Amino acid sequence: MGHTLMNGSSKRVLGKKEKICIVVDTATWHSQLTHASNIPLRSWNKNQIRQWLIDHSVSFIDQYSKSELLELSYAYAPEKEYIVDETAKQFDIEIARLPVRHCILNPIEMCWGELKKSVRDQNTTFKLKDVEK
Repeated sequence: MGHTLMNGSSKRVLGKKEKICIVVDTATWHSQLTHASNIPLRSWNKNQIRQWLIDHSVSFIDQYSKSELLELSYAYAPEKEYIVDETAKQFDIEIARLPVRHCILNPIEMCWGELKKSVRDQNTTFKLKDVEK
């Protein structure tokens, strides 16, 4: 049985048929990869990259340079899985990601824009007291 939500004069039952969707931007904390989908970084040393390739059953020649090993790891990189997405899946929540550099689609950015405009319009003397009115 679902929960009941009062919405004005109408009554709606929330339950298994309702789907929750969370919209996230590309902020770092929303885009952390799961351990399984992490790939080697340029800051890794050669042995760390080799170990990653071994762990992912990718064969390579011992004489490969660090850059060749990195290229190989990128070629065999697993599909990106995000911690936020995996956690949301556990609760049957859908994650919708905003495109990169499309702040016009992000509602919070529009709110910040309105706030900045309001401050700019009220700030005629460049004194904090005038903005606080």
